Amino acid sequence: MKKRVLLKATVTALGVAGGICRSVALSHVDSRGLVMNAPLMNGLTFGAALLVLALTLMFGLGLSESEETDDSRKFAGFGAMAAGIGLGIAEIGRYLGETGSLSLWAGVLGVLAAICLFYAGFTRFTGRRTPAGALLVVNVYFLTHLIWQYRQWSWCPQLVKYALPVIGSAALLVACYQRCALLLGGGSRKRTDVFSLLAAGACLMAIPGQSAPFYGTMVLWMLLDDGEKDAVVTLPVPVKECLDRLERNGYAAYAVGGCVRDALMDREPHDFDLCTAAKPDEIQRIFADRTQVLSGLKHGTVGISTDIGLVEITTFRTEGTYSDARHPDWVAFVEDIDEDLARRDFTVNAMAYSPRRGLRDPFGGAEDLKKKVLRAVGDPERRFTEDALRILRGVRFAAREHLKIEDNTEKFMFSLKENLNFLARERVYDELCKLITLADTDLLLRYGPILAEAVPVLKPTLGFDQHSPHHAYDVYGHTARVVAQVPSELVIRWAALLHDVGKPACFTADETGRGHFHGHAEVGADLADQALRELKAPTALREQVVTLIRLHMTPMPPDRKVLRRRVSRYGMETVERLLTLQKADFSGKGTGMGDPEPDFDAVETVLDQIRQENACLSLRDLAVKGSDLMDLGFPAGKELGACLDYLLSCVVEETLPNDKIALAAAALRWRQEHKMEE
Repeated sequence: MKKRVLLKATVTALGVAGGICRSVALSHVDSRGLVMNAPLMNGLTFGAALLVLALTLMFGLGLSESEETDDSRKFAGFGAMAAGIGLGIAEIGRYLGETGSLSLWAGVLGVLAAICLFYAGFTRFTGRRTPAGALLVVNVYFLTHLIWQYRQWSWCPQLVKYALPVIGSAALLVACYQRCALLLGGGSRKRTDVFSLLAAGACLMAIPGQSAPFYGTMVLWMLLDDGEKDAVVTLPVPVKECLDRLERNGYAAYAVGGCVRDALMDREPHDFDLCTAAKPDEIQRIFADRTQVLSGLKHGTVGISTDIGLVEITTFRTEGTYSDARHPDWVAFVEDIDEDLARRDFTVNAMAYSPRRGLRDPFGGAEDLKKKVLRAVGDPERRFTEDALRILRGVRFAAREHLKIEDNTEKFMFSLKENLNFLARERVYDELCKLITLADTDLLLRYGPILAEAVPVLKPTLGFDQHSPHHAYDVYGHTARVVAQVPSELVIRWAALLHDVGKPACFTADETGRGHFHGHAEVGADLADQALRELKAPTALREQVVTLIRLHMTPMPPDRKVLRRRVSRYGMETVERLLTLQKADFSGKGTGMGDPEPDFDAVETVLDQIRQENACLSLRDLAVKGSDLMDLGFPAGKELGACLDYLLSCVVEETLPNDKIALAAAALRWRQEHKMEE
């Protein structure tokens, strides 16, 4: 945006300067119609015009809006080669017919430009990328030739009087055309800016004369009317090359989905999905020189190996109904990007971007992003019936992007939540992992019924009154607050979500009506274990979560020996997570009544001391190993393991130092006592 403002300011300054110079030149026409003493002013005028041209061309460097087929590319390449030959012949002939050092340099530059033009045509013809340096030489030549031609005609008042108004009017015509195309959704923001700046610069210089109000008005319009902001998606070079190769072969190609959404939110995209009008077999042909991955071929996806990894290119497609609420009954390839976008879940994800065509947003996703609204594409009932996982994705997007779910979309998310039961558990688990690491209290409370449908063990906790002065909220209300207060780390978030699922099954009320939940940690651990098994959660995560839930009611006093035992048995990471969970559990009660708050700060202080001591709290840190005990006569087996456990417990309790000699002596005593007991 800063570059665009600076460019506008520069073009304005050059235009004003060129207009002043032109006004001075027009005042120096004598009675014979000759310009007197004005070549300098004329030169400055057209110099300013050339600078405007150069700046705007630099701004749009590399911009190409045309779609070309293979045949048209070869035809253009052949034409450029022929033009290069013709230019070379013309320049050699001119050099031979003229004398002087200026003619020599002009001829050399002309021949060099001819060679570059021929080479540019050759690369075009063969389908290779044209070097930017070759094009630069050709452009420099033509600009130089323009200046030389002007020097020959600077005496002519008609040139000063009419040239710039004609140029300004032509530039206005092209700029207006581009603006109309942009408004109709088929133009490019960058292309519109280039021609608008050209028109503004030319109109500023054309103001001195008979049509000052007209050109002045046009300048204001071109400089001040920015229109709608177009997406600026920063694409890695390999992704650009994939898009460009598809376009050169005559197939429309776009980046779609998340990268476009992230760009509109001023967030740097990291994942890029491409779609194209080319069929899978055509994609394979176009990228025949690249390593390809064809595992997604039945869905119209071809993976192309690039310098940044695999880039997946998918053919535009539409889908039939979802009879099983999981898979489309049929998939058909289409030619129109809008048809492809129509099958997507939410408007903010149904946008496509092409460096050549700009933004495609047929469902108003950009506007929804501005308004912070999450809206289903088309009919929300159909969208969620097609794939119920979109219900959870909607909650996740709302959490991540801080969006409000549109009323009708939200209505069908709730009414169709039972369809989550038709989904593969692995898909549900993956989406839940993304969701619970993002969700805050308000979102968890609002969409609790949806979350409970995905994790049925949560259902009994919804609205379950705890009948306790220690708790201001029902079981799920308390759970939502605990989840939101722990770090966004997967293990502890799952533990927080499931830590009280055992309460409804363990509820009892005393004679006063006060609720009690004796043994709910053990019951909850078993229920959580079952729930995570059903969701196909990784074993390591499931075991860690179950351990935290089983221990979450275990006292954690700021006692050195007690905490050393805990760390020795469960590990420092588990103890730290347990302390974090207990802090959130206490805070989530929402009432000051009941037991006083444990001294969590003191516990953290003791844990820090234990951590800094680097004390022996596990078998791997013990000064003696199994091999050492075997040297003392211990046979391999249970006895050896039991002795090592005994020695570790002594070190943890600080009744023995972690010294090899002392531990060896204690091991021999333990063995002797053990044999006497037997």
